[in-house]
Amino acid sequence: MADENENMGLRGKVTDAFDRELGIPVEEKKPEPQPEPEPEETPADEDLQASAKEVDPRGLGFDDVGEGTPTGEMHTQTEAERKAQNRRNAAIAFSVLGFVILVYLTTFFRLAENLKGAAG
Repeated sequence: MADENENMGLRGKVTDAFDRELGIPVEEKKPEPQPEPEPEETPADEDLQASAKEVDPRGLGFDDVGEGTPTGEMHTQTEAERKAQNRRNAAIAFSVLGFVILVYLTTFFRLAENLKGAAG
């Protein structure tokens, strides 16, 4: 029985056992043999290099998804775009600097309170 039910789930084993006890005929299920997967053919190394050259002719490491592939297009920022980017960069820098100063001062004053309490 163990060999017959080896690939059957627990529920199937229990159900079949109850059916046998009750005298209900049970079809013996033998697992269907699984076909072995065919080994994938791998192209030769020269074929891989040739297809890589087709996708990435300059050999920059881009794959064939189309994202990030060199197209030769260049975007030169206008003066207004450069000024806007500089304003954003300055705003981010001042925000980070303000946060660092806030954390420093908070830590400083809390430590000063703790020292006063311990000395006092």
